[in-house]
Amino acid sequence: MEETVKDMLTKEQAAGELNISVATLYRWIKEGKVRTRRYGGRLLISRVEVARLLKGES
Repeated sequence: MEETVKDMLTKEQAAGELNISVATLYRWIKEGKVRTRRYGGRLLISRVEVARLLKGES
């Protein structure tokens, strides 16, 4: 399934959905716990990835 920009969240939106700080999200990204994509120079996180994290999957 191909994800579109509509299916993506900004770092701030994703952190809000996950109820964590943006700093924690950055740390998770750096540690490889969160998969991201770049669109037009912006770092985005898919809604599917957020759902995976909310379920506690690695």
